[in-house]
Amino acid sequence: MKVRSTILALCAVAAAVAGGNAVAAQRHFVASTGNDIDPCSITLPCRSFAAAALLVDPNGEIIVQDSAGYGFVNVTKPLSILSPYGVYAGISVFAGTDGVAINAPGGGVRLTGVYINGQGGSIGINVLNASKVTVEGSSVTNMASHGFSATSASARIVIRNTVFRDNGGLGVTITGAQQTTIDAVHADRNALGGFSVVDTNGTMSRSVSNDNGGTGVFVSTPSLTTTTMAIDDHASSNNTGNGIDAQVFSAAAVYVTVSRSAMSGNTQHGAHAMTSGQGTARITLSYSEVMANGTAGATADTGTAFVIVHGSTITQNPIGVQGLSLGVVRSAGNNSITNNVTDLGAGYVAYVTN
Repeated sequence: MKVRSTILALCAVAAAVAGGNAVAAQRHFVASTGNDIDPCSITLPCRSFAAAALLVDPNGEIIVQDSAGYGFVNVTKPLSILSPYGVYAGISVFAGTDGVAINAPGGGVRLTGVYINGQGGSIGINVLNASKVTVEGSSVTNMASHGFSATSASARIVIRNTVFRDNGGLGVTITGAQQTTIDAVHADRNALGGFSVVDTNGTMSRSVSNDNGGTGVFVSTPSLTTTTMAIDDHASSNNTGNGIDAQVFSAAAVYVTVSRSAMSGNTQHGAHAMTSGQGTARITLSYSEVMANGTAGATADTGTAFVIVHGSTITQNPIGVQGLSLGVVRSAGNNSITNNVTDLGAGYVAYVTN
């Protein structure tokens, strides 16, 4: 009797797999030779991300089999879109649409190896609601608006090894997220700036913001919360605004720590902290280089703004360091602030620290 029960159970499992039940539904496939009327199986793949996203189970995977364009997709459930290394998974985005629109309350979404190219479309990746969004090994170019936009207050945002370039808005804009992690990301030649991080704490490492039509990295809080951003090994150069900018216009605080980074050739300030006279904006520069910026190397603007410089080189700027409207720049004794037209402007305070 026990043997017979075991045989019946095995037969039931085999029938479920053969019939394409929930086990198979966890992985759906797209291919250049696919058809959207097919079940998106490995032997009968779909042709578009949109078709696969409708069929795949929550927390399932959409796997790209070969190089092709797979169309824009609205993601309304937790899922992953995965393209193997060496396979081009393209999304051409036309007017009136976003490349990937994510509205998956409480769910996690992962995009790996996706290449989004604007053809009049608005936002490359638009996060409206999710618990976590991870973007890896991808590229977003030529969008009419932002490359990446997140406005979900519940989301944790992780972006790695990805390029946002030649977009009509910002390369990356994140507002109100729970946590932000940016690692090995390029935001270059975007019309309004590289990175904008508002009301969210996070880290940025091994990243680049060059040649943007605005500020390279902008960190701010308009609310009453404290926002912190740790930036390490970052290059911000030749932007038409500031290299790195921390601003607050409420009774809140923005703290930005910048280490082992370079800010050069920006039209305005290399590093700039500013308030409206309330709250606190503070940038701490450590072991960094600030060179050949158009207005000044490091500026604290207004009496509740501070720039602290430690172990850094500030050179070839019109003004090395300065405090405007009672703003204060505090310099440790281990900096090299030389060869600027004016090395030490108003608001400079020398001090010695361990």
